[in-house]
Amino acid sequence: MTAGEIASKTGLSTGMVTTVVDRLARKGFVFRERPTEDRRKVIIKANVKKVGSELGAVFQSFGQEMGGKVVANYSPEEIKVINDYIEKSMEVFKQEIEKMK
Repeated sequence: MTAGEIASKTGLSTGMVTTVVDRLARKGFVFRERPTEDRRKVIIKANVKKVGSELGAVFQSFGQEMGGKVVANYSPEEIKVINDYIEKSMEVFKQEIEKMK
């Protein structure tokens, strides 16, 4: 994604996105790439190996804990309802963020 696309999806300013991307790039988590078809664009890409090696264990543990301590307590039907609620809530949040812009 471009910095503008990230800003649009997150609700952050392009300046803030640039600051965050700069910091992530310095740490090696992302890199910038210019597509050959349009050298004016700059695409921000994740360094998947770095992200996986640095953060994989954290998210793996989180997933295991969520699965074992939270999700396991609900039936498949209840999980469908919870997922539906979360998806609809996210849409409302996105709409409200757009109104604030």
